[in-house]
Amino acid sequence: MQPIFIAIIQNDIPAFLGLVEERELWLEVRNVEQDNSTVLHMAANHGHGELVSKIIELKRSLIFSRNAHGNTPLHLAALLGDVNTVRTLLEFGSETCSQNNNYQTPLHLVCRSISTEAARIFAEKTRFVSLDELKFALSSGSTFMLGYLYQKELY
Repeated sequence: MQPIFIAIIQNDIPAFLGLVEERELWLEVRNVEQDNSTVLHMAANHGHGELVSKIIELKRSLIFSRNAHGNTPLHLAALLGDVNTVRTLLEFGSETCSQNNNYQTPLHLVCRSISTEAARIFAEKTRFVSLDELKFALSSGSTFMLGYLYQKELY
């Protein structure tokens, strides 16, 4: 495994920043062993919120990157249910309606997570929801989400 990904997994921010300072191209590297994930995907998937913020400050465009499954970093944070990472990605402008290769948005995945707090934050930051997302929230048993989502505009 490449040293940049080891630093991310270990949440070693000084080592990560040192590697990027030596070679800025580390921000472009993808982990082929982990679904062709970017450094931001890896940090989001491990729930390393502070590292997520640092990566976005260094290369903001990574919030729109997709892995081999079409997931953005927000998809992974939503599925993990990590409140801080979800909040950070939403504050930096991650798209809430982007679909992965299975036609799932981050909202679909946050409904599957066990974190009602992450789901609440997500629902508060989302302006529009699709009928499919409403149906999914209901069918997945996320009834607490329905109250938030019914207040949104449908697209």
